[in-house]
Amino acid sequence: MKKSTLAICLIIAISGSVMANRNICFQSFSNNGINTICGDSVKQTSTPESKAQKHADYMAQKLNLSSTQKQQVYNLTLNKVKSMSALKTKYNGDIKAAQPEIAPIRADYDSKLKTVLTPDQQKQWQLLQEDRKLKSQQPAKISEYDPTILDSQW
Repeated sequence: MKKSTLAICLIIAISGSVMANRNICFQSFSNNGINTICGDSVKQTSTPESKAQKHADYMAQKLNLSSTQKQQVYNLTLNKVKSMSALKTKYNGDIKAAQPEIAPIRADYDSKLKTVLTPDQQKQWQLLQEDRKLKSQQPAKISEYDPTILDSQW
């Protein structure tokens, strides 16, 4: 009886120690952003530069951008992401309060993006945006796999 009670106490103590260790988090900094490591999981926080690069890569793939266009898209996106990040900080993450300032940033980005893209690329980009909006409104179907859903998320 004493051995089983001792064994149970030991198991509880060890599991409590393991669970306590999972709450300890470490942060490491890299070129791709800040990695937060908590227990066995790693959460990566993207930098504005990495977000802009991912978006420029996505647009280059979907719209066949030239290297000059890709660089211009990167610069435009970087400015937009930095502006949005500043608003997020300013309004403590309250998107409703930030809406009056978000709209002009998006409009400015869209107008400058139109000057970078050719008319055909503009049509393709518009279709991609409409597709993304439609897919975000539809509930996910577990039984169906649609690889284009991943393409429309940014």
